[in-house]
Amino acid sequence: LNIYDVYELRASGTFEIGKYMGYILSWVAMFYMPFVIAQSANKKRFVIMGLASFVLFVIYLYTGQKTYLFSIFVCVICSLLSTITDFYYKFYKWFCTGIAALTGLVAFVPILNKIWTEIYSLIVRRTLIVPANLKFVHYDYFTNHPKFGLYGVIPQAKIISIPDYYRNIRYPFDIGRIYFDAPNMSSDTGALAEGYMRFGFPGILFVFLLIALIIIQIDRIQDKTNYSLAVSLFILPIYSLAESQLISSMILGFWMFWIIVPLFIHNKDELENSI
Repeated sequence: LNIYDVYELRASGTFEIGKYMGYILSWVAMFYMPFVIAQSANKKRFVIMGLASFVLFVIYLYTGQKTYLFSIFVCVICSLLSTITDFYYKFYKWFCTGIAALTGLVAFVPILNKIWTEIYSLIVRRTLIVPANLKFVHYDYFTNHPKFGLYGVIPQAKIISIPDYYRNIRYPFDIGRIYFDAPNMSSDTGALAEGYMRFGFPGILFVFLLIALIIIQIDRIQDKTNYSLAVSLFILPIYSLAESQLISSMILGFWMFWIIVPLFIHNKDELENSI
């Protein structure tokens, strides 16, 4: 339960699972459970929403991946609050005010300073500062190393074999070793860094194009259903782009489902009955 112990536990191999089970776990944790939470909140089925949140919590306990723990709060809070009028503007105002207040508490209020610092570390440093810093680190690393290309996107098979400079090098740990002197630290980051990692600057433009197409897809879902449900469904996958890859996730990853499944939704009743 101590989120600060997960790095040591991951390094120990406690959370190792098979390749194909890893796919299934990602689909359940990053697509099906958030999908159920959004649907349940929209239809006010709070028992089902609670059960889905509990499943995500169990997955976090098994894997030690803090993303699954944070996804509970992101999905539940946004699903419940997205029904508020002008939710986008109010959420932006609340978020900015909260971050400023939390920063002020850490800097100027010595009482309970340790608690404020821990909260600041989780909310501000971990979700905003660290992902931004890692993007610059990835740029530097892949400027001085070969680009990743399509490796890891197309499943390896006897017919398809992509030459891979990194076949025996786990680059996230190599980055952790070089830049942070932490060989057990997996320094992976989001979609824009993945674009540069694979194809350089054209890759960044390609990722922006994919994100634009995703936004169009979200807008179509909103037209078919309602604003609240569209926000609830896509808040987690959009948020995950700050720390997870997009191109590799579109083939056998959770983004494959977020893109394909809504294409078969033609009206609100179909989406509401899909739990």
